[in-house]
Amino acid sequence: MKIVKWLDSHLEEFIMVVLLCAIFISVMLQVIMRNVFRNALFWPEELARFSFIWTGLISLGYCIRKKSMLRVDLVYGFFGKPIQRGLDVIGQLVSLLFYAYAGYYAFLATITNMQQKAMSPALGIPMYIVYASVPVGFLIGFLRTIQATYFMFRDMLKKDPDRKGGNEEC
Repeated sequence: MKIVKWLDSHLEEFIMVVLLCAIFISVMLQVIMRNVFRNALFWPEELARFSFIWTGLISLGYCIRKKSMLRVDLVYGFFGKPIQRGLDVIGQLVSLLFYAYAGYYAFLATITNMQQKAMSPALGIPMYIVYASVPVGFLIGFLRTIQATYFMFRDMLKKDPDRKGGNEEC
């Protein structure tokens, strides 16, 4: 159970740290090779680019979990709590629909790329590994949005003073 809790709390962070270290090491290696040895390598830039793509899409789930997704609060603040809660629910549902829709088509694009057997020019890895970052990122975003929606409803029920057996401190 501790492993599941750790994965829930730190999975995206761990993956992003590994990928950011790969970016740093590959770029620094390329800088050293170019400036010190006057001989550039052909693969570090591609590794950094692919790691950056994966980092960007993995960070989607991280931002949802940390509640740091971008949103426009200008109009949101003009409404009372009941309408704000309704807007939150609508926002979560729209996000779920978007992640499901975009993730499905990204999955199809990844399958198509897998069938074409395209390879990256410098690293020689299958390009579907890079393409897979999109459906994986949207899947993590979808799952984290479900989790955030659950927590949102749980917190709404805890704080609702009209509910029987609710929090008496309100």
